Amino acid sequence: MEGAPQSEQLFPVEREYARCVTALNRIGILTFLSKSESIGVIGIDGKEYPIPTQEQVVELFDHNRELVGRKVPQGFDRLELTPMAIPTPLLIDRMQAAIINHAAEGKIYQTRRSPSDPLIPVRVNTEKHVWIWDTLRQALDTDELVYFPQEYSSNHRGQTKLEVVNNGRICAVPGWSVGQ
Repeated sequence: MEGAPQSEQLFPVEREYARCVTALNRIGILTFLSKSESIGVIGIDGKEYPIPTQEQVVELFDHNRELVGRKVPQGFDRLELTPMAIPTPLLIDRMQAAIINHAAEGKIYQTRRSPSDPLIPVRVNTEKHVWIWDTLRQALDTDELVYFPQEYSSNHRGQTKLEVVNNGRICAVPGWSVGQ
């Protein structure tokens, strides 16, 4: 792979990027953003958050090649593009729809210890396929829900969802967490 970015040599960014974008689009997470004329999500603040470009992801992986080099042998072999800015109830609705579709197709399996273990299908409760604690449901997308608390007290020193969305250490691209 001469001439390929170092990140491509460590991790198949191009293939994984295409897989992520296809999956996010297929389950209805991505939408056309009229202001930026790109695809992405509308955040809880009503702002547009375009999906990171493949070039941005390659740059992030190149910048963090030492960490990527340590993580790939540990089994972190899939790209994750997480739309942190999206309203959580919308994400839950899309997750429920995906679970129902996968269940109807017989494509939900038990967790495997190894990729070589056989796929064992599981049944899904069609009435309660996603359970969310009522207290949590009421706090979704409010300042009551705390991300990354430093301690479990009123002095949690954590962040609200909007703080997370705008924190470059968590969302390398505004509104999006990029990881593996």
